[in-house]
Amino acid sequence: MPILQDLGWVVGKHPHANLTYFYNGGKRKIQVAPPYFAILGLDEANYGSITKQDIWAYFFQRKMEYKQELSEELKDPSQKEDWDLIMEAFKVLVDPILRATYEQQNLVPSKQAQLGGMRVIHRKLVIAQAEQAAREEAERAAKAQAEADAAAAQPE
Repeated sequence: MPILQDLGWVVGKHPHANLTYFYNGGKRKIQVAPPYFAILGLDEANYGSITKQDIWAYFFQRKMEYKQELSEELKDPSQKEDWDLIMEAFKVLVDPILRATYEQQNLVPSKQAQLGGMRVIHRKLVIAQAEQAAREEAERAAKAQAEADAAAAQPE
């Protein structure tokens, strides 16, 4: 999802629980749901003081970025996935019960402390993936070198 990447978020999958999570290395933050406030352009550090009017205003700004004026057509059809995420964020944040649940599961300091272990798991997964990619690259290079040596050893 390009919108999440632009905001610095990475979507990960817990290896044992098969749980999808969202990680932002710049903020050293992890969540079990997408960063809805950030998706709409709001600062989630002040989530308690953000009103429904603020959410509507920022949603409308996002809508103008993605939709053609006076139309429901997307300016760029390839951004449908991002638009769906914006709509999901809007629906969650304007509904008081869904918003409270989202805040409790992702933003309150006690929950962020509980999610700290997932940051460690994420770092280990990233390191393991990098090591695997390096091994595969070394194997490809060795195979290419062996093929080049074999080709050079053959008489013409």
